[in-house]
Amino acid sequence: MKRNFYQMFSLICSAAIALAPIGAARAQTAELIPTSVTEMESVLMTGTWQLRIADKPSDFCREIYSFGPGNRLIALSGRERIDGKFELAVPSTGKGFILVEEYLEVNGEPDCQGDTRAKPGRTRMIRYIPQSNGTFQVCWVGGRGTCFGWVEPMDQLIG
Repeated sequence: MKRNFYQMFSLICSAAIALAPIGAARAQTAELIPTSVTEMESVLMTGTWQLRIADKPSDFCREIYSFGPGNRLIALSGRERIDGKFELAVPSTGKGFILVEEYLEVNGEPDCQGDTRAKPGRTRMIRYIPQSNGTFQVCWVGGRGTCFGWVEPMDQLIG
């Protein structure tokens, strides 16, 4: 009797997981890709995001971002924690949005790659280019406009 209960419970849980819509509230389609700064802020504030570096294995270290009210930003990587603020702008040329991060507090610990260069007062600009699958391709702004990865919903590792 116990064995049948656990088998049935396992089957029900498996079915519920398989049938549950993953990230439905946040999923972007071609019609829902943010087209204004206000829409982009709304999308970013829907949950927790992770940076996946291009050309690295899927288990390579990740940075985790949480965007909150008042344009607050929390970034976690390895033992590093950054509290900051962000602003969004539409670039004068090219696609997407420019995310300007300003670090307010940094704990000084190394990130998941061992880097400790993050300091309070540092500003960095990254271009976020919305993709139809709900991710953002991310690229450096300025002379090194190289794209280096994707920002994806934390609960929905896409690529």
